[in-house]
Amino acid sequence: MRRVTLAALLATAMTGSVVAAAPVLAAPQPSRDIRADRRATAESIAAQYAAEQFRAAQIGDETTRQLLAQNEAQRRRIAAVLRDARATAAQRDAAKAQLAQLDAQLKEVNARLLATQQAGDELKAQLREYQRQITDAVENASPEVAAAYELYAQGDRDTAYEVIDRLSQAEAAAAKRAGEIRAGALMRRPAVLSMDRKDRGEMTTAQVIDAWARAQAADPEYHRGWIDLTNLQMEAGRVGDARRSAEEALRTAETEVDKAISSGLIGDVMLAAGDVNGARKRWADGVLALDAVPAASPDHDKAEEATMAILDRLGDLYSDEYDYAAAAGVYTREIGIARSRAAASDAIGRQRDLLVALAKMADAYGAAENPVEQKKALEELLAVSARVLATSPGNLAYLRDYSMAELKLADFLITRDRPRARTLIADGLAIARRIAAADPTSAQAKRDVAVAVGLQAGLVWREQGQFDAYKALMQESLKLHRELVASDPSNEAARQDLALRLYDYSQALGAREDYAGARVALEEQLGLYRQAAASQTAYGHDYRRVAGSLAALALVVERQSGLAAAKPYYDEMLTLRRKLVAENLGNILPLKDLGAALIQLGDAQGDAADWTAARASYREAQEILEKAFEIDKTDSAAFRDLGMAHQGLGLAAYYLREDAEVFREFRYAEAIFDQLIKARPSDPEARRDLWVLLFKFARMADDHDAWSQVTNELERARSDGLLDPADEKFLIEARKQLAAHPAPPPTATTAPAAAPSPSQGQDR
Repeated sequence: MRRVTLAALLATAMTGSVVAAAPVLAAPQPSRDIRADRRATAESIAAQYAAEQFRAAQIGDETTRQLLAQNEAQRRRIAAVLRDARATAAQRDAAKAQLAQLDAQLKEVNARLLATQQAGDELKAQLREYQRQITDAVENASPEVAAAYELYAQGDRDTAYEVIDRLSQAEAAAAKRAGEIRAGALMRRPAVLSMDRKDRGEMTTAQVIDAWARAQAADPEYHRGWIDLTNLQMEAGRVGDARRSAEEALRTAETEVDKAISSGLIGDVMLAAGDVNGARKRWADGVLALDAVPAASPDHDKAEEATMAILDRLGDLYSDEYDYAAAAGVYTREIGIARSRAAASDAIGRQRDLLVALAKMADAYGAAENPVEQKKALEELLAVSARVLATSPGNLAYLRDYSMAELKLADFLITRDRPRARTLIADGLAIARRIAAADPTSAQAKRDVAVAVGLQAGLVWREQGQFDAYKALMQESLKLHRELVASDPSNEAARQDLALRLYDYSQALGAREDYAGARVALEEQLGLYRQAAASQTAYGHDYRRVAGSLAALALVVERQSGLAAAKPYYDEMLTLRRKLVAENLGNILPLKDLGAALIQLGDAQGDAADWTAARASYREAQEILEKAFEIDKTDSAAFRDLGMAHQGLGLAAYYLREDAEVFREFRYAEAIFDQLIKARPSDPEARRDLWVLLFKFARMADDHDAWSQVTNELERARSDGLLDPADEKFLIEARKQLAAHPAPPPTATTAPAAAPSPSQGQDR
């Protein structure tokens, strides 16, 4: 059988043709020795692919990963020797012998890794399928393509891929007469390899889409190809093309499970196109169909995995719509499936599925301002990640799961349990730095370090107030986050990470009255949020973030330059808040946001001595927050803001010289704060709200009784360990004023009137 030279292959890569390529379909059957050579080539490519998947999934310890990296580096050096036309026959023979040794080493390492628990069933199936496809492709290839596969195995993937791609197109055109199935199989050869090259960063998504589009055009009945093509087109933002591919996936689906998965895929495309209701219906229909798959069916495991994936997307949609109760319900079901699967098998993949569901659940409870359930989810997340890590303490992927669980819990505890938060942050940061050192090119590892350093900065600021130390840590975190955004501008998660860290930094700068610096940070944050919102077709979470950024910017600009300069920010912010309320009727969160925004505006108007306007803002806030409280009477945040609105009305009444109204509004606020303290006696924020209110009233009343009441409340907070050291100055001032306002001589008194309850205030 004729041998194909490197020069011929290079010519093929440049011209797309080989002189002797015409009789491809009539090629003679390879001899036994050539079959063995082709089988070895296929095994080498499959082994290299498996090693790359193990590296990407961080399976194996650090020593094993270094061994795989060395194997790849040596293979590249050998490929250079084989490409060199000046190399002697002896040099080529020596290089091929070294390649055989590298292949044997790779097979031994892969076999060892496959035997561990770290390699889940899904990865094993993926590797088996890849080897099947590669073996079939190589054994049935023309001599030119087989030689190109040999080059691919040797490490010269650029040349090999060009030859295989071009010759596959030519062979597909010639084979079309023999039928679409054969043509599709041929065109999937470069398509399958393109996925590998995309994972390696050697090809773009657009190039991979082209490869798979050619394969599907050749064999339109190949169901799995339409699934892959839809996902690739969605990744590239080609929604129209993705919808057509998803419809083809549904058309070619044969089993009920595949039909349900395809229906869910259409839902993904509909959501990307802005059809929220259509997406929700598709997902719901998909879940119903998957639920109907019997437990005894061989497709049941696949059905459960598909159900979890659809539930995850449905939960995300509810979260985006602020319906956190519905999101929590969906995530609860997802967690139930994950727990059941994890209990039925020790497979690590199933345990890690549970981690993903728990993290989503914790985020949903956090957004819904349900700290009790959020903490439960975070504690379980940490416990499960610890169990997974115990199975393989040196595994970097499991270490990352554990450190991320630590950092998520620390972020929750940083204002609630600082000693434990300090321990979790220190350990999480140490693990993140260790992983980043082991894999310096990993964007994920860099992101983990950036998040951990940002949390460490926040802890330093809260505990020590050392701005220089805080600034150094925060600048390190911001630098890493900016690098991540610059390397992948379309990555929403990277933009969100940077935006949140910029907000934290702006708050610290504002606390030091560096309003210019705070404004710069917030303007950068606003730009990130506007960029995300620009791609949204409905008023959802991205617009809420824009409004929140505008609120923070308005406050800083007001303090820097006055209310007039801040007015454009307030106007745009309130316009967005009102639009979000109108677009999400019956939803409590947009109402709470609008109420808080109106209180902020009222405060700003009061600072500008426009108390008539301030009273109007506080009154509207009160009415809005009463509506929110009617939706959910257990929402403590809405109840607290209602107290703040009454406090603002009391202040406005004082400056407008309406003394009776002052007492009335302050007593409503006091009653609300008292109830919140009874519900959360150890909450420092609730205690602070009360004594701040009493302090403001004491300054207005300026008598013994008022100063006595606020002094007693401050003393109790201090005794209970709930008075921040920075607030000690208020206790000192209260004591001083109490001493300056001695008790009046006793006189005949009547029993004081009971303070009205918040419900009485709402019935006014």
